[in-house]
Amino acid sequence: MATRRHPRTLHEVSHLFLSSGSGAAGGDGARTEAVVWIVAAGRSVNRAHLAAGAAAAFAGQGVAVSVCELSGNLPNVGYYFGLEPAEYLATALDRKAVVAGAWNGSVRFASSPAGAALGRCGGAAQQPSRHHVIVAAATAVPGGAARAGAALESITGSFASAPRPGSARPDAILVASASDGGLHAGELAAAFRGRHAESLLLFLGCAAAPRPVCADECIVVPEGLDSSWPRRMPPGDPFFGELASLLLQRIGSRRRRNADAAGG
Repeated sequence: MATRRHPRTLHEVSHLFLSSGSGAAGGDGARTEAVVWIVAAGRSVNRAHLAAGAAAAFAGQGVAVSVCELSGNLPNVGYYFGLEPAEYLATALDRKAVVAGAWNGSVRFASSPAGAALGRCGGAAQQPSRHHVIVAAATAVPGGAARAGAALESITGSFASAPRPGSARPDAILVASASDGGLHAGELAAAFRGRHAESLLLFLGCAAAPRPVCADECIVVPEGLDSSWPRRMPPGDPFFGELASLLLQRIGSRRRRNADAAGG
């Protein structure tokens, strides 16, 4: 049984929001864009695995995806999107290098420890899709919430289809915790809630992880979720598909409510 302090399974919180349609945020007709931040609470969380899995799941729903990753440690998303070692290891040899490429015709990605270098990768032509999701990923060490947030803000806007006021603000923030990182993750979630009060805030953690009181939802990461180190490909666990569907539906619902409120 779910409690206030312990997360429910993803199925329990998403079954009312899943649909057979595209599920993309926004209304009909115009191109829509959503920004999702994935923040790993410490280096023991596999940031690249989560970012690649989410991006591939969004793409599976017919959405064009741009991934921008601040990669202070390996692996990076280039590994999971199938780059050769000489390519995805470039940032380990040169911290100003950028690992970049495209996957499956619908995902473009760029990874670098240097935020300025990532920003220069934005603005490329987008895939021919009516909907676009920007997945920005970073790792935040204890006490590093402000620095991680500022870095994500600085790079997100450059990946927007048409940079505009507010285009760098996240529609959703996912804080991912390792099994022993609940305290740091809670502090991190609170810091992002304070700065981005209107964003959907999800906490990803193990079943025993305490729920940060500021989180909108607390999602259980399956114990058997394989980081797929032996396979240079995005993870295909159903968890990611359900997570992408939940995010798209929640973002769309929030935007419709805001539009209705603005229209009186």
